[in-house]
Amino acid sequence: MNQRWIRWGLVLNVCLAGIVASHTQQTTDLQLAKRVDAPQVAAGDRLIYTLTLTNTGPAQVTGLVVNDVTPPGTAFVGASTSCDWLVTTPEQGGAGNIVWRSVAPLDPGQSVELAFQVIVQTQGNGKLTSPGFTAQADGWDSPLTSPDVTVTLLAPTASSPKPPPWLLGSAAIVLIAGLAALAFEIQRRRQPIDLY
Repeated sequence: MNQRWIRWGLVLNVCLAGIVASHTQQTTDLQLAKRVDAPQVAAGDRLIYTLTLTNTGPAQVTGLVVNDVTPPGTAFVGASTSCDWLVTTPEQGGAGNIVWRSVAPLDPGQSVELAFQVIVQTQGNGKLTSPGFTAQADGWDSPLTSPDVTVTLLAPTASSPKPPPWLLGSAAIVLIAGLAALAFEIQRRRQPIDLY
């Protein structure tokens, strides 16, 4: 009879532990949004992607980690964050993962914006898609994912050929030298001529 009570006591303790554990799991609602600053781009243009996380739930979100990646056909320029976040990025001009880690909780009703900038390297008509970012926090079984963001990629336009930069520098030197010679000649002609 004592063994039966011990078994029921163990089952009861296991059930109570399960109830307590289920109440301590993360129940926070987090809204994710991703936007880009230009709807159309061409090769050489810069794009800024802004990631917004808003805590719409009743509890703090702790240990928040946000992952994004540079879109295909772009080169990384830089990333920004608030003072409560750490960021790991690819090298400038490179491509790869961008990871932000919060060092403070995201309180209920609080939002945070994270951003990164890239240069478009892809040429031609079509679409340039930046995949959605993920957000993971302490106590979550799986990450949340934002929607993808797509911009229209414009083909380069036909324009008059531009002279190389070294030629522009030479032309500027020649122009300055010509203006200096002209100023000298004007000054020389203003001086009275001595006929005696």
